[in-house]
Amino acid sequence: MLRFDAPEAGRYLAPIVILPGLFQSLACWRALTGVLAHRGWEVYFLEREGGGWEQARTQAFDAVQGLEAGPILFGADVGAALALSLCRRLGPMAMALFAPCMPTELAGRLADSSGLRDKFGRGHEVTAPAGIPPPQDDSFGCTESSRLLAELASVAFEPPALHAPTIVFAADGDPLVAAGHSLSFAQGKHAKAAASRLGGRWW
Repeated sequence: MLRFDAPEAGRYLAPIVILPGLFQSLACWRALTGVLAHRGWEVYFLEREGGGWEQARTQAFDAVQGLEAGPILFGADVGAALALSLCRRLGPMAMALFAPCMPTELAGRLADSSGLRDKFGRGHEVTAPAGIPPPQDDSFGCTESSRLLAELASVAFEPPALHAPTIVFAADGDPLVAAGHSLSFAQGKHAKAAASRLGGRWW
C-alpha cells in the first residue's frame, strides 16, 4: 500500500518513493517526508504487504510503475536492495540509499540477533528481534513477514553496475547493517557517499 504526503506547493515533477527498511513504519520517516512535502515534493511511502522477496519486488514494481512521472527512489536496508534490484525496470531519475546492504548480509545479522530464531514459524509476522534496541517511540516499529526474513539468506542479488545517480548514507551503530558494508555501495562513477552519517537503527 502506498501512503501519500501531498506537496504544499508542487514544484517538482518527479515523485519520491520510499521503500522502507526492516521493521520501519511510516513514523520512522515522518520527519523527512514532512520536510520534503513542505519543499514541494510528492512523497510516497510503500508499506510491504507480506509475502517473500519476490512478492516484495512485485509490490514495489507495481506501486512505482503506476506513478505518472519517473520516480526518485529512497530505500533503506532491504528497501535499498529492492530499489537496486528494480532500477533497470523502473528507470528511476535518482536514488538515495540509507544503510544499504546485501540481503544475505542482512540475513546473517538478523540470525545473530538474539530472539529472532525462536520467532520463526510462529505465525506470519515477526517483530524486531530482541537484539535490536527498540525505538523510544513504539509507533516507529512494525512487523515483517516471516517468509521475507527467512528468504533473505538465499536471495540471488547483485547490485547493477550501471544505475541512476545515487547517494549512499551509512549508519553508525546499526546492529543490522555495518557502516563499512553500506559504504561499499558508494563505489563507481554513479554513486557517492553522503558526508553525513545516520545514527543507530532508528534514525
